[in-house]
Amino acid sequence: MIQINLHFSKGASVVLSRRMSVMQTGLALIQEPWLYRERISGLSGCGSIYKGTLEKTPRTCIVVKGMDAILVPKFCSRYLTVIKVRLRGGSGERIEVAIASAYFPGDADGSPPPREVEILIQHCEKYRIPLLLGCDANSYHMVWGSTNINDRGRDLIESLAGTDMVILNRGDTARFQIKNRSEVLDLTLCSERLRSRVADWRVSDEESPSDHKYILFQLNLGKPVVSKVRNPRNTLWGSYKEELRGRIVELSTN
Repeated sequence: MIQINLHFSKGASVVLSRRMSVMQTGLALIQEPWLYRERISGLSGCGSIYKGTLEKTPRTCIVVKGMDAILVPKFCSRYLTVIKVRLRGGSGERIEVAIASAYFPGDADGSPPPREVEILIQHCEKYRIPLLLGCDANSYHMVWGSTNINDRGRDLIESLAGTDMVILNRGDTARFQIKNRSEVLDLTLCSERLRSRVADWRVSDEESPSDHKYILFQLNLGKPVVSKVRNPRNTLWGSYKEELRGRIVELSTN
């Protein structure tokens, strides 16, 4: 599986299309796809493209190749695309998983996550549907590897702490990079009951060539794997704040 913000780039779209053309099975969670005449373009070789059916200028989409998927229009918006896939587990059982691509606008009035994402998470929790969500959060928090914390990041981590969603990000390798700035803005989240199925999460060294890097991971439907995740519910806020104060003091004296 691939997660990428294409930043409306034609070149990045073409490179992704070529990459997925050689994959037998693949799924891409895309934010800010390239649009031409208000239509998603440059991804014709990737597979089936899913987006909100009523959206002329979508900021998200999901590309699926080699598996059956169903669009879930009632949860879709300009900034959120949701599909359901039914996959066969290692014991032959059928597993229904909700998969979503989201963009959290940095200039939005409210705190992240957007209301439509909150509704999706609540629905999946209520009906025990495993959820995998890739997003450009446009939020900073050291919990997922940002260099600092802003109000959006603080609000997002507090919101996630009240859900069963866990953060799959590992390390602090930058996912967003331009000439004079490097940050972690892209998050991969999943339901608690799905985390043992997600393996090998990593940031690719491969050129995208967007200003965001590829995030790669696998959805393992065989034997569950043991993996490290960041669960906001388990954050030790006392020691975290103490360490943060120490880092701030260190920065101010350098």
